[in-house]
Amino acid sequence: MPLQCELIPSLYYLCSAPGLSSSSSSHPTCTTFNTSLRTLLYFDFIVMFFRRKEVPWEVVDNRSVAPVPTYYDDEDLDVLAVKSTNVRRTYILDVKRDARQGNDLLNAVVFAREKLLEELNKNGYNTLLLESWSVTLLRKAKLHRVQVEYSGRPARIANAITKRNPPFTAILQTCY
Repeated sequence: MPLQCELIPSLYYLCSAPGLSSSSSSHPTCTTFNTSLRTLLYFDFIVMFFRRKEVPWEVVDNRSVAPVPTYYDDEDLDVLAVKSTNVRRTYILDVKRDARQGNDLLNAVVFAREKLLEELNKNGYNTLLLESWSVTLLRKAKLHRVQVEYSGRPARIANAITKRNPPFTAILQTCY
């Protein structure tokens, strides 16, 4: 009875058994399977023993501010349009040292706000009625990274807009 490789689970060992090489085997499935399995095992070996060990980013600190209004009732605003949903963007910035020691976290939040407002200006909005942000300081070996997620409710107002800072940035000074 001829050997049927496709019905036996440990095909590699049967196909490469002594006296049954792929060249002497009359069964075509055995020959094809033997070659492809050897290639697969070779790549599994390479991946298993020579895989780069990626060190994950470690969270060092995280600060956030919940959505707060940026304008209050006593301010006279002529609101022309308000977007129906909040807009959220995430910005990742690489820093040269631990960002808690300088104004890097504050600068990152201000940068994220400015970039979000630039993007909203292209769509016809010129201010944010509600603002929130989250700053995460990450570390991998000697590398540091700041991830800022800035969110707000865009609006178009007719009044002249004074430049404002992000809300509650004083909590960034308590990070260290």
